[in-house]
Amino acid sequence: SVVTGDMDGDGDLDLLTTNQDGNQVAWYRNDGGESFGSARVIDSYPLMLAKRAEFVDMDSDGDMDVVAGSFGEPPVPSGEVAWYENDGSESFTKHVIINDAGFEGVYSVATADFDKDGDQDVVAVSQLDNKVALFVNNGSEVFTTRIVDAAAIAARTVRVADVDADGWDDLLVASVDDDTVAWHRNNQAGGFVKAVVDNGADGAYGVYAADMDQDGDLDVLSAGRDSGEVKVYYQLGDPRPPGADEVVLVEPGGLWHIRRPGLADYTFYFGVPGDVPLFGDWDGDGVDTPGAWRPGAGGGLAYMTNTLPPDGGVGVGDFSFYFGNPGDQVFSGDWDGDGADSLGVNRGGRLFLTNANGSGGGPVATDYDFYFGVPGDRAFGGDGDGDGDDGVFVYRESTGLVYYTNSAPASGVASTAADFFFGIASDRFVAGDWDADGIDTAAIFRESTTTVYWSNTNPSGGAAAPTDGSYVCGSPGWIPVAGITGLP
Repeated sequence: SVVTGDMDGDGDLDLLTTNQDGNQVAWYRNDGGESFGSARVIDSYPLMLAKRAEFVDMDSDGDMDVVAGSFGEPPVPSGEVAWYENDGSESFTKHVIINDAGFEGVYSVATADFDKDGDQDVVAVSQLDNKVALFVNNGSEVFTTRIVDAAAIAARTVRVADVDADGWDDLLVASVDDDTVAWHRNNQAGGFVKAVVDNGADGAYGVYAADMDQDGDLDVLSAGRDSGEVKVYYQLGDPRPPGADEVVLVEPGGLWHIRRPGLADYTFYFGVPGDVPLFGDWDGDGVDTPGAWRPGAGGGLAYMTNTLPPDGGVGVGDFSFYFGNPGDQVFSGDWDGDGADSLGVNRGGRLFLTNANGSGGGPVATDYDFYFGVPGDRAFGGDGDGDGDDGVFVYRESTGLVYYTNSAPASGVASTAADFFFGIASDRFVAGDWDADGIDTAAIFRESTTTVYWSNTNPSGGAAAPTDGSYVCGSPGWIPVAGITGLP
């Protein structure tokens, strides 16, 4: 490998190389006229099969150090990751980060401050042990190993890039024997969440990130050893048309996240731990705003705001009322088609809906009392036929079965308009109009991959709904709601 950097601090670019056959890490000094002398060896035999090296100021002393990975073979029993401390005069002291039989065949290394604590961490891939590992710097160049992925079969290349533009560096990994290009999203809490970009990149050997279409977000490129192909994976950014609903994620502690592709999330606090988050157009102005429902001894206290709280701020309720009982599952929708959302509760398959949003902390009356679904099903408001008022979607989390009614009868049993499957067991469901065609359809948040998937179609007869789009966001345990935020 070869990379460039200013090793001697003279303002021009020098070269840093690894030589697999010569078992060397070396640098070449630029004399200022783009002429390079002979190799200045940093490390050599018994360093075996040196694969990749990077410039980095590891100890934050103002000069360039080096981190390198070597594959290893007898007499060296395993691969090695090490950094080389520059004394300021381009003399180097070697510090081994790992040389372990459980991390054999190091093929690629990279550096970044992944945890934002002000020092440089190291990431490397092990081809023979199928691992991606992070080595966390404690600030004194003592490293703790964290395995990011133990199933990257013949991992070959790792790159650092902030793929989702959230300000935290992520990882891109190419692994040869499972033909996979993967994005490991930094979860901002010391870990990474894996999302497969392509599992058909035949002999995935190299990976890189760049804004290929100049649309403001990073795309991914891969090179396949076996296919001989170079692929570009274009990041779609935000594919939603104007006026479409979007999925908003809420942390259990009451921190809301509105995704903004290419930017950090728009966040605010509304509610406290234990509250059920709600998102609806409470005043009929065309924009959805937060609400919350708090079960207690006096019933279910609902409180809402008609204003989206500021980014980084804390929302305050504009009005409150009681509806439902502790143990009910609460949801919202526009049952009478007046443009304003109100509440419904699901009590073991018996649904109670109200057309009113009360105020002053008093109770509101039930306008609809009917049966739809069975105990354990979860209910959601949604307009499945595009007629302007919401019916009820019911999701059976154990199987991914969705069924819905287009009418809310005053009493009795609601009729089923259609049923279909979307998602898998344990997915979190939400209904919304993802393509702005006036019809609400299904979306799910899958905690295991922190991915939102949506469909623009409501099939019937128990068919599977197609997936029309997806993106990675959030963390396990976050709760999805949906609506129009009014943000650009």
